[in-house]
Amino acid sequence: MGFEGITAAIALFILSGLAFPHLIKKRSLYYAAVGMLLLIIVIDAVAVMINGSVFPKAEGGSSILVFRHVAVGMLQALSILVLVMSAGGLSPKEMAGEMKDAYEVIRRGEEEKEIIIPLGKQAGAEQLRVQTTPVKPTPRADSSAIPLDE
Repeated sequence: MGFEGITAAIALFILSGLAFPHLIKKRSLYYAAVGMLLLIIVIDAVAVMINGSVFPKAEGGSSILVFRHVAVGMLQALSILVLVMSAGGLSPKEMAGEMKDAYEVIRRGEEEKEIIIPLGKQAGAEQLRVQTTPVKPTPRADSSAIPLDE
Protein backbone atom coordinates (compact mmCIF):
# COMPACT_ATOMS: atom_id res chain seq x y z
CA MET A 1 0.00 0.00 0.00
CA GLY A 2 2.95 2.34 0.45
CA PHE A 3 2.40 3.45 4.04
CA GLU A 4 4.17 0.57 5.75
CA GLY A 5 7.66 2.07 5.41
CA ILE A 6 6.62 5.34 7.02
CA THR A 7 4.91 3.50 9.87
CA ALA A 8 8.04 1.40 10.37
CA ALA A 9 10.20 4.57 10.55
CA ILE A 10 7.85 6.07 13.13
CA ALA A 11 7.97 2.87 15.17
CA LEU A 12 11.77 2.84 14.93
CA PHE A 13 11.96 6.41 16.23
CA ILE A 14 9.62 5.55 19.10
CA LEU A 15 11.71 2.51 20.01
CA SER A 16 14.92 4.54 19.83
CA GLY A 17 13.28 7.06 22.17
CA LEU A 18 12.77 4.22 24.62
CA ALA A 19 16.38 3.09 24.27
CA PHE A 20 17.80 6.62 24.54
CA PRO A 21 15.38 8.60 26.74
CA HIS A 22 17.67 11.64 26.85
CA LEU A 23 16.73 12.32 23.20
CA ILE A 24 13.11 13.06 24.15
CA LYS A 25 12.57 16.55 25.55
CA LYS A 26 8.73 16.63 25.69
CA ARG A 27 7.31 13.38 27.08
CA SER A 28 3.64 14.27 26.49
CA LEU A 29 4.20 14.74 22.76
CA TYR A 30 6.20 11.52 22.61
CA TYR A 31 3.34 9.58 24.18
CA ALA A 32 0.89 11.25 21.78
CA ALA A 33 2.95 9.84 18.90
CA VAL A 34 2.86 6.41 20.54
CA GLY A 35 -0.94 6.68 20.69
CA MET A 36 -1.08 7.70 17.03
CA LEU A 37 1.06 4.70 16.05
CA LEU A 38 -1.25 2.39 17.98
CA LEU A 39 -4.24 3.96 16.22
CA ILE A 40 -2.56 3.37 12.83
CA ILE A 41 -2.13 -0.30 13.71
CA VAL A 42 -5.78 -0.60 14.83
CA ILE A 43 -7.10 1.09 11.66
CA ASP A 44 -5.00 -1.23 9.49
CA ALA A 45 -6.27 -4.28 11.38
CA VAL A 46 -9.93 -3.21 11.11
CA ALA A 47 -9.57 -2.45 7.38
CA VAL A 48 -8.09 -5.89 6.71
CA MET A 49 -10.77 -7.52 8.86
CA ILE A 50 -13.64 -5.81 6.99
CA ASN A 51 -12.11 -6.12 3.51
CA GLY A 52 -11.07 -9.73 4.05
CA SER A 53 -7.64 -9.25 2.45
CA VAL A 54 -4.54 -7.12 2.81
CA PHE A 55 -4.54 -6.37 -0.93
CA PRO A 56 -7.34 -4.26 -2.45
CA LYS A 57 -9.42 -5.66 -5.26
CA ALA A 58 -8.35 -4.63 -8.77
CA GLU A 59 -11.68 -3.17 -9.89
CA GLY A 60 -11.76 -0.44 -7.25
CA GLY A 61 -11.16 0.22 -3.60
CA SER A 62 -13.88 -0.22 -1.06
CA SER A 63 -14.86 2.67 1.18
CA ILE A 64 -13.06 1.15 4.17
CA LEU A 65 -9.80 1.11 2.22
CA VAL A 66 -10.27 4.73 1.19
CA PHE A 67 -10.89 5.60 4.84
CA ARG A 68 -7.82 3.59 5.81
CA HIS A 69 -5.60 5.48 3.38
CA VAL A 70 -6.83 8.89 4.50
CA ALA A 71 -6.73 8.10 8.22
CA VAL A 72 -3.35 6.41 8.15
CA GLY A 73 -1.82 9.18 6.04
CA MET A 74 -3.09 11.89 8.38
CA LEU A 75 -1.97 10.00 11.48
CA GLN A 76 1.48 9.38 10.03
CA ALA A 77 1.95 13.05 9.16
CA LEU A 78 0.80 14.12 12.62
CA SER A 79 2.95 11.57 14.41
CA ILE A 80 6.06 12.64 12.51
CA LEU A 81 5.35 16.27 13.41
CA VAL A 82 4.72 15.38 17.05
CA LEU A 83 7.90 13.29 17.23
CA VAL A 84 9.93 16.21 15.87
CA MET A 85 8.40 18.47 18.50
CA SER A 86 9.04 15.93 21.26
CA ALA A 87 12.69 15.47 20.32
CA GLY A 88 13.26 19.21 19.81
CA GLY A 89 11.51 20.22 23.02
CA LEU A 90 9.11 22.54 21.21
CA SER A 91 5.50 23.28 22.06
CA PRO A 92 2.98 23.44 19.21
CA LYS A 93 2.98 27.26 19.46
CA GLU A 94 6.79 27.42 19.27
CA MET A 95 6.78 24.99 16.34
CA ALA A 96 4.27 27.17 14.48
CA GLY A 97 6.52 30.20 15.07
CA GLU A 98 9.57 28.31 13.80
CA MET A 99 7.66 27.19 10.70
CA LYS A 100 6.50 30.78 10.06
CA ASP A 101 10.07 32.06 10.37
CA ALA A 102 11.30 29.32 8.02
CA TYR A 103 8.60 30.26 5.50
CA GLU A 104 9.70 33.91 5.63
CA VAL A 105 13.33 32.93 5.01
CA ILE A 106 12.34 30.67 2.11
CA ARG A 107 10.11 33.35 0.63
CA ARG A 108 12.68 36.15 0.86
CA GLY A 109 15.83 34.10 0.47
CA GLU A 110 17.57 35.84 3.35
CA GLU A 111 18.88 34.61 6.66
CA GLU A 112 18.01 37.69 8.70
CA LYS A 113 14.62 39.25 9.06
CA GLU A 114 14.33 42.79 7.71
CA ILE A 115 12.95 45.26 10.21
CA ILE A 116 11.20 48.35 8.86
CA ILE A 117 10.55 51.16 11.32
CA PRO A 118 8.12 53.74 9.97
CA LEU A 119 8.77 57.37 10.85
CA GLY A 120 5.74 59.01 12.33
CA LYS A 121 4.93 62.70 12.64
CA GLN A 122 6.62 62.87 16.02
CA ALA A 123 9.75 60.94 15.01
CA GLY A 124 11.44 63.77 13.15
CA ALA A 125 9.33 63.99 10.02
CA GLU A 126 9.94 67.76 9.96
CA GLN A 127 13.67 67.11 9.57
CA LEU A 128 13.07 65.01 6.47
CA ARG A 129 11.09 67.65 4.57
CA VAL A 130 12.78 69.06 1.48
CA GLN A 131 12.69 72.77 0.87
CA THR A 132 10.49 73.34 -2.17
CA THR A 133 10.85 77.12 -2.64
CA PRO A 134 13.37 78.04 -5.38
CA VAL A 135 16.36 80.13 -4.41
CA LYS A 136 17.52 82.90 -6.84
CA PRO A 137 21.30 83.30 -7.08
CA THR A 138 22.77 86.74 -6.42
CA PRO A 139 24.78 88.25 -9.31
CA ARG A 140 28.53 88.73 -8.81
CA ALA A 141 30.19 92.09 -8.92
CA ASP A 142 33.09 91.10 -11.21
CA SER A 143 32.64 91.27 -14.97
CA SER A 144 33.96 87.78 -15.73
CA ALA A 145 30.79 86.17 -14.42
CA ILE A 146 28.24 84.84 -16.87
CA PRO A 147 24.92 86.63 -16.45
CA LEU A 148 22.00 84.45 -15.43
CA ASP A 149 18.57 84.64 -16.93
CA GLU A 150 16.04 85.94 -14.50
